[in-house]
Amino acid sequence: VDSVADYIKSNKTLNLEYNRNCAKYISSEWYQLNVRYELNVIYERHILLLSYADVLCNSFITRLVICSLMCLGISILPLITSFVSMFKGCEIIIVVASVVIMTVVITHEFFNMGQALEDQFQMIYSELLNVSWYYWNSRNKKSYIVILTQSQKTVTFYSGFATKGNMESFLKYGRFLYGGLNFLYQMK
Repeated sequence: VDSVADYIKSNKTLNLEYNRNCAKYISSEWYQLNVRYELNVIYERHILLLSYADVLCNSFITRLVICSLMCLGISILPLITSFVSMFKGCEIIIVVASVVIMTVVITHEFFNMGQALEDQFQMIYSELLNVSWYYWNSRNKKSYIVILTQSQKTVTFYSGFATKGNMESFLKYGRFLYGGLNFLYQMK
């Protein structure tokens, strides 16, 4: 995904700044054909990335694994608090820390992956907004608007049933786990 945003950013044909030397190229058919070709390449790459993201986001296996890990993190809280009395001193810290850290790190990676996906597609959209399209012919401008409209849609990774896979949801999940652990600890 980075390569698409970098491709758009570094493309000299799409980001041509106006000066006297380039004025003759802008009105030429050759320049307009090159712009059309570059727009087609960007559109094909964006559609390919959307198809990969769709496979990832709508995969039943992915959702099942993430949902299972989230449920494991929630269900392990009562288990830890009920067996706390079996361990002495340093053992309790090691057991609780290892289980909580393992669950939080794995869950964090899935939420971080979803956030990275959203950020990368947002970066593609922002790079497309910065393209110098003023000197293109109407056909290229129409293609640009189609690509811009398509890239404006937010790509969201869902984990579990209806939980968005981004850092905001991860923080909500962490607050819920902390609140549950705090409640169970005070009940003891």
